[in-house]
Amino acid sequence: MPSSRDLHHSLRLITLSGCLYMVYNTGVSSPLITKFLENLGATPTQIGLYAGIPMLALSMQFVGALLSRRLTRRKPAFMFCMILGRLLYLPVMLIPPLFPSLRNATGVAWMLAFLFGGNVLNHMASPLWYSWMGDLIPRRMLNRYWGVRQTWSSATWVLSYLLIMSLSWSDQFALMPLVVTVGCFSVLAGVVDIALFAKVHEPAFPRQPPAHPIRILFEPLLDARYRKLVAFFGSWSAISSCAAALMGFYLFVGLHMTVWEATLLWCVQGVGTALSARGWGKVAQRRGCVFLVRICFIFKSLIAAAFLLVTPANAFPILLPILFFDGMWNAGFGVAHNGLMFQASPENHRPMFVAAMIGFCGLFGGLSAILGGRYVSFAGGGLVATGFLHLNGYQMVFLFSLVMRVLMAFWAWRIAPDKPKRSDPWIADLMLVWPFRALRYPVGLYSGWKREK
Repeated sequence: MPSSRDLHHSLRLITLSGCLYMVYNTGVSSPLITKFLENLGATPTQIGLYAGIPMLALSMQFVGALLSRRLTRRKPAFMFCMILGRLLYLPVMLIPPLFPSLRNATGVAWMLAFLFGGNVLNHMASPLWYSWMGDLIPRRMLNRYWGVRQTWSSATWVLSYLLIMSLSWSDQFALMPLVVTVGCFSVLAGVVDIALFAKVHEPAFPRQPPAHPIRILFEPLLDARYRKLVAFFGSWSAISSCAAALMGFYLFVGLHMTVWEATLLWCVQGVGTALSARGWGKVAQRRGCVFLVRICFIFKSLIAAAFLLVTPANAFPILLPILFFDGMWNAGFGVAHNGLMFQASPENHRPMFVAAMIGFCGLFGGLSAILGGRYVSFAGGGLVATGFLHLNGYQMVFLFSLVMRVLMAFWAWRIAPDKPKRSDPWIADLMLVWPFRALRYPVGLYSGWKREK
């Protein structure tokens, strides 16, 4: 185990790397990119592919987990794959300006090919990272630390989106040069993010005894509890991704928003995540991760309902608060997902257990995103229709996701709790989470802050 000083130094670097990752992630997936793809002539199917390919590539986690059994050190392989994978985003950004003849659907197809290659390398390295973090971060502080890290990274998400929004608001920048500049700077931030891990402590990682690959692959599914978690989170990934992959595109083609309006919406979602993530980590430490899943799933249907019902006239003011609170539920869900994954995976076989969870979620989510885009292309989604009796292709996907999200909320309450039920009322624990925490003002806010300090 690392010394206390080494551990805290490593955790600070991991938090900083999470912030840089958010700079990278916003640069390659913001509404600016979606608008750029629309201008290039991307079809709904290609938009579904753009969202689904990174998730489909999550299946490469199984390859990474098998590779990890032959390694005695995770750091070199992780850094090599991640840096090379992120550099492959440069052709994605540079193909349209360098090759004017490819500023069409064919050029988008080439961009998708490089996107796939980069994501394959990134996700091969992901089990190494999760295994590394699982060995490095003490179990006693795991949920609390993930909450703090998510708070800082989400705050960076917000700042990144605010910068992109201000740039897209100005008329001084043409779309293509702006996309290329933002994309290249984001890739640079992503490379620096991985370079920081050169100074992160790496616990010993003994080589695993040889075993048949098929046996290794199926080992997580033979664990009854883990198999149920994989089925639950994989189903949620499929149900949510079919709609989420199209929401950003629908803001432009269905609701006719400007780039800065769409960017502000996702920025507000990040604000909700940043304000609440640390509180969710504390709640998970007290009540358990399953409690978080149950609470957050009650409200995860609202965003699908909002996208189903809004019109171009009222979309912006309605979606603004909806996305803020959706960011809160996403923060709680993210803390719970990571916590349950680490708790239920044995230390000696964590890479394959992590790969099973994330790989199946990515596989189901990626296929769902692609099928959602394909359905819209088939049904036609270019015209905005209002009312329940005249739903366009996009709205049909949102309706399907809404119904299935409600059913998933019932399923969440059937998951076995990971901590004993406490006698004190659970509503008090929600007061640890912003903005609910503000409800204690002025009587309990200051005293509660002193106790936490």
